[in-house]
Amino acid sequence: MNTNYPDDDKLIESLKGGNEKVLKEVYHLLQPDFTTFIVKSFSCDSQHAQDIYPEAFSIVYFNICKGKLSTPMRSTLKTYLFSVGKHLFTRRYRDKYSQTVVNLDTRVWETGQEMVEASLMKKEQGQKLKSVLNHLGPPCRELLHLFYFRNFGFEAIAEHLNENEGRLRKRKYDCLKKLHQMIQEFKITF
Repeated sequence: MNTNYPDDDKLIESLKGGNEKVLKEVYHLLQPDFTTFIVKSFSCDSQHAQDIYPEAFSIVYFNICKGKLSTPMRSTLKTYLFSVGKHLFTRRYRDKYSQTVVNLDTRVWETGQEMVEASLMKKEQGQKLKSVLNHLGPPCRELLHLFYFRNFGFEAIAEHLNENEGRLRKRKYDCLKKLHQMIQEFKITF
């Protein structure tokens, strides 16, 4: 079969075959370009890009092992990795960046005292949320914990729980609906 990326096809076949030496080499080879791409694409610091690189690379590697990414390639391995990283970054940091902008624009943190009060309030809200989460069943609790507290994306959660990504999205929606109902039922305010 004709291929546009013969070097990448060879790498994928080596990775699929379990060649650990190639795995380590590819991991370290692609990391600097990945970090540069994420930093330029999202105007973030390099630490955020480096934080998501292992998860992005793992998803690519597992997709290769499971045959979801096979030869001949329609794009480069690097392009595929960048695409996975872009999606992970968007899911993980989108809300954090928008919250930071809101906090800066509203100038909530003008004095040290306000910071302490807000911190205590967040801690109290976190305790309330934990108590409500404890009333959810284990499947909902684990899914929400992985998504919101460990910042896993749906692809990583699907891999971790060995479930279909579409079903996990539906379950997350149902769990959040149930959580919302429980918050209203217990009259918990945040």
